[in-house]
Amino acid sequence: MQERKKLPEPLRIQIDALLREAGLAERKRDFTKCEELQLKAWDLLPEPKLSWDFYSNIMPRDNLLFYRDTQQFDKAQHWLDITRKSYGPGRDDSVEFFAATLWLEMGENNKAFDEFDRQYKALKKRPFEGKDPKYLAFYLSRKVKHD
Repeated sequence: MQERKKLPEPLRIQIDALLREAGLAERKRDFTKCEELQLKAWDLLPEPKLSWDFYSNIMPRDNLLFYRDTQQFDKAQHWLDITRKSYGPGRDDSVEFFAATLWLEMGENNKAFDEFDRQYKALKKRPFEGKDPKYLAFYLSRKVKHD
């Protein structure tokens, strides 16, 4: 795994402020402003963007979830790819769980079920904890049909 650097404090403060403002905009359902602020924060991250502690993982993941939740699926898929790269080689279950949620929202139910099933068989309900209950409900309803 690559060693990640810490952002210089002034830049970290600037990025954190933008991300807080983006969160406020999202809660106010001003998705245009939220997107603008999130991308501005990403643009401030120095190259190579995937070499920073915390920010290189959290920002792509949050962008993936934002675009999933606003049904901008092409953009969500783009950020899924970046998120996978940011977490490094190999399969990261948390990233793949979010991939499955994206696939479900896109209507790719079989693909979503297969990933949820893989994780459920290995970890039971743990991957679903703290997530929207609709994902576990979807999985369990389909699982009954498969058993």
